Amino acid sequence: MAKRTTARPLCFILAPAYHGAGTLAWRLAHHQDIFALGTNNPLRDFSQTCSCGETVDRCLFWSEIAEKMEIDDDAPIRTFFPQAPYLVPHDRANSLLSGVLAVLSEISSHCWKLFYESAERFYSTHDKFLSLCAGWTPHKLLIDAERSNLKFMVMASMGFPIKYGIHIVRDPRSYVHQWRKFYPHVSVEQATMEWVAAHRRIKWLKRLRSGAQFKIVRYEDLMESPQETLIEVIEFLGFGTVWPEELHLDPYKNHLIGLGPQDTDGMAPKVEKWRESMDLADQKRVLKAAGALFSEFGYKP
Repeated sequence: MAKRTTARPLCFILAPAYHGAGTLAWRLAHHQDIFALGTNNPLRDFSQTCSCGETVDRCLFWSEIAEKMEIDDDAPIRTFFPQAPYLVPHDRANSLLSGVLAVLSEISSHCWKLFYESAERFYSTHDKFLSLCAGWTPHKLLIDAERSNLKFMVMASMGFPIKYGIHIVRDPRSYVHQWRKFYPHVSVEQATMEWVAAHRRIKWLKRLRSGAQFKIVRYEDLMESPQETLIEVIEFLGFGTVWPEELHLDPYKNHLIGLGPQDTDGMAPKVEKWRESMDLADQKRVLKAAGALFSEFGYKP
């Protein structure tokens, strides 16, 4: 695809669930040169609540986006924007084929021409959205926290200006403890292998897309040292050193979607308490299943 977009540079936050992607996006939105919209991708039924407090259909930003992009609830996808071009009818096959084409585009830039019309439609949709974002409020970087590896691959392969990536990691014991609160029927080993597989995929993406600068951020640092970690991330994104008192959220930029209450409850440090309630035998089972990734990310028994 031709690199003709007028979009501002992008930063993708990649992480499994329960890793604080929404929290980091919310905090980054407080920088004057960063525009963060949470997952960037509301549901087409307009029922979600924006961080401004309004539902999507009443939010000034998202209702304008919906109008200008002619978004309605009759489309075959559940969200405003697709994560990949529509190439074949079956969702799983479509994701697989899109991923393969995104990988092959590293070898030949002509791969997407095999499905030119669908690829062009995907490109134009996202390019228009990003251009509307650029016209809504001045910013130098847009944060995408949808946590979609596929969307990252496809947009990078089509020439969108993805300048940075943030890979959030979390102690697998903490992750498994959190996961099993909601899915108690899932075994410790199964939940741990979900963690392993997710982070291996992100590691592979980082090697594949060497053009983007990546930084690993630990969930524990986000929670226990929120201000210091945020400032460190902002410096990585090329904005230099800032003081906490310089950070504030402009109401005109307060339109993050897909956040939970835990993402927006301030910058007070929080200490993880999973050790107190997680059985020691389960902790050992997690360490065994996690393998070398556990120590690779700097965690200790």
